[in-house]
Amino acid sequence: MAIQDIYPTALRLLGRPVLVVGGGPVAARRAKGLLDAGAVVTVVAPVASPALQEMADAGLLTWAARPYVSSDVDGVWFVQTATGDSAVDQQVSADAEAQRVWCVNASNHEASAAWTPAVAEVDDVKIAINAGGDPRRAMAVRDAVATALETGRPSTAPAPRPRGQRRVGWRRSRRHRPHYRPWPQAPGPGRRRRGGPPGPARTPE
Repeated sequence: MAIQDIYPTALRLLGRPVLVVGGGPVAARRAKGLLDAGAVVTVVAPVASPALQEMADAGLLTWAARPYVSSDVDGVWFVQTATGDSAVDQQVSADAEAQRVWCVNASNHEASAAWTPAVAEVDDVKIAINAGGDPRRAMAVRDAVATALETGRPSTAPAPRPRGQRRVGWRRSRRHRPHYRPWPQAPGPGRRRRGGPPGPARTPE
């Protein structure tokens, strides 16, 4: 998946059931973000991290302490899989695809139907940055934009570029500059037209 294939949008998940598959730190962060959006979160994982257990004990989400099964995707609006097992994540992604449910596959961003952006909030502005599946670059750009909004001036720290990518500046290269030719002028007195006879001789005044 290339960045050109991405259609930026925002999901309103208030009151909608969503599924998180996995019990580690990544799954915990994604579950927390979905809860912040008002989603009804179900987590499926044989073992859950302390953060997930704490949210489950507080009644903020439902934790099914078992392995994933394909029917877990039934009736949900959004899926996040982050099990750390690429085979399980691929199965979750395939099941979601079969039901036309958007799924973020944390183990393979190239095969993922959706990406989770780097997010920051400044007052009433929410920033969401995608950087071609590069999470470190996305976070760097997010931090720079958030700093600019907080301080009122742009950050001086440039975001890192992927290795081997050339810097693209605002100046056009010579081969991209348009070539303009002057509008042809009619020959005046005594002026020779290219490829033709000379114009009429200038008469003395």
